[in-house]
Amino acid sequence: MLMPQVLDECALTYQYLSQEQFSLHSTTDVALSQLVDDLVQNMKQYVSACKDDSLAEEDNEDLFGLAVTLRRLVALYSMIDLSRWKFTDDLILVLDIAVAEGCIDKVLCNVLMCLRLETMWALNSLDVNSPQSDTVKWLKARLQHLVEQCLELVKFGSTLGQREAFVTLCDLLVMFGKQLNSIGQLGPLVYIPEDSLQQALQAYTQQSVFSGLEDEKEPDSDEEALAQAELLNDRRVLLAGFLKLAIYGIIDMKHAALIFSQYVKQFHNFGDLIKMAVTKCRESNPISWYKTVVLSLQQVYEQIREAQNGAIDHTSAEWVGLRDLARRYSLTLGLDWGKVRQPVVGIHRDGIMYALACAIGDEDGPPRLDFLEVVSEFSYHLIDVDRKGLVAFLQSQLTEGTMERMEKHPAWKWLMAFKKTLADPEHAKGSKGRPKGTPGRPRGRPRAPSPVEEEPPQVAKEDQNSPGSPAEEQGEVATPPDTGKKRGRGRPRKIKT
Repeated sequence: MLMPQVLDECALTYQYLSQEQFSLHSTTDVALSQLVDDLVQNMKQYVSACKDDSLAEEDNEDLFGLAVTLRRLVALYSMIDLSRWKFTDDLILVLDIAVAEGCIDKVLCNVLMCLRLETMWALNSLDVNSPQSDTVKWLKARLQHLVEQCLELVKFGSTLGQREAFVTLCDLLVMFGKQLNSIGQLGPLVYIPEDSLQQALQAYTQQSVFSGLEDEKEPDSDEEALAQAELLNDRRVLLAGFLKLAIYGIIDMKHAALIFSQYVKQFHNFGDLIKMAVTKCRESNPISWYKTVVLSLQQVYEQIREAQNGAIDHTSAEWVGLRDLARRYSLTLGLDWGKVRQPVVGIHRDGIMYALACAIGDEDGPPRLDFLEVVSEFSYHLIDVDRKGLVAFLQSQLTEGTMERMEKHPAWKWLMAFKKTLADPEHAKGSKGRPKGTPGRPRGRPRAPSPVEEEPPQVAKEDQNSPGSPAEEQGEVATPPDTGKKRGRGRPRKIKT
């Protein structure tokens, strides 16, 4: 069996030599047609031979031959449009059998790649201004069938089958996204995923990307290090595919909240991807972004409360990690206060309502008051007008008599500290940025005091005239400096008596 890299290079060579600018392009077309004819014929023979047998048998020679043939077709299909051979109907049959009864990974993955490439080439060949209605209907039906079967594989397939089905879903959802509405007459092809599909993609990403990382050990050999690097690369590919859906608004951004919450915990392996996704999501949809950020912080907060039986230790590593997560979210906002004004105010309002959601009737106050400390990590982005508005909003959320309890009971310290942070910009977290109107340190290097401004040393009169002083014994008296004039360089001049 040829290496995949060799097959890809051969396909690239065929694609390059088939260009009309070369004199031998006609000869290349004939050779390519003969090759594809043979491969398609072999594939159909293998498929017909495997229909009555189980596709999950590892030692089946027909399945092995089918896998080899499909891999060669995938290499050619990735470079050249093979749609005119119309061999994918047999692959749909193989896919249906694989979903229902199971199939070896080599065959299943190649089938999915072939069907994915067929859909891409079909969409690319459409006339954007006047697409044929029959082709559009066929393409929509094929897309719907592929999505349904891939969803089943993501839920119940093998490890490699799940991964290939997940990649296929991500690619198809991006290709048939909302951008088609602005491309000619391709609007009917836009596919909007259902909520169940979005949840399945989020659950698979959470499980396949972040699970098992804590159990990894330091590699003892170069082979183990290489295997870990390849596994990490596979995880990053899956994470990038899911984050791409959130950035382009293909799935609801709220489904990325749990993924965003891994920003600090998995910063070494995936921090660059999550940071870029957080920034791009804020630029594309600020309102959905701040709601997702608050939801992410709330989910981590609830996990900490559940793990610590409702009594959070505010010196624990988990609480410090939650505050660090909020701080890193805040740093992605940048220093352009005008652009981030709406999401920053939204984070504070949603955070206040979440912290004060429970009844404020007891002396201890709501059990989630300490969440306000997490929200305060964003307070240094507020301008003075928004601070006053948030103070008024906070007052409107409090019932009568709350202020008296705040002053008497120490459990209300979180609310008092948060209110003080809103009222006084100097108590806001973060020193890297400062809203307009907030007094700050003057720019430039500190100016050294001039000699004129220095207070001259004063000598007591009794010391000057007292007998036995050093100056009198030496016959010299130091004249006091004249503070009204600028002194020249050197020490004060001494006059002999």
